[in-house]
Amino acid sequence: MRTDRSRGALLLERLAPGTPLIVDDGEQATQAAAQLMQQLWRADPEGASYPTVEGWGKGFQRLGAAFPDAEDPILGRI
Repeated sequence: MRTDRSRGALLLERLAPGTPLIVDDGEQATQAAAQLMQQLWRADPEGASYPTVEGWGKGFQRLGAAFPDAEDPILGRI
């Protein structure tokens, strides 16, 4: 993992070029993707916590409460 604080960037994974993934067979593409995901998988750091879908959804409730007269508070239509 590399960081560049001046740019606010965090590189989580680095991929090196290899064989292009161009296949017409859906099953073969799925197998190739699964193999790649297995190679890239890393365990979560100890103590890591991630937002839940439930918590993320509550953000929409807070947004709606903050803009009660908006037809669409996300796109800004009032």
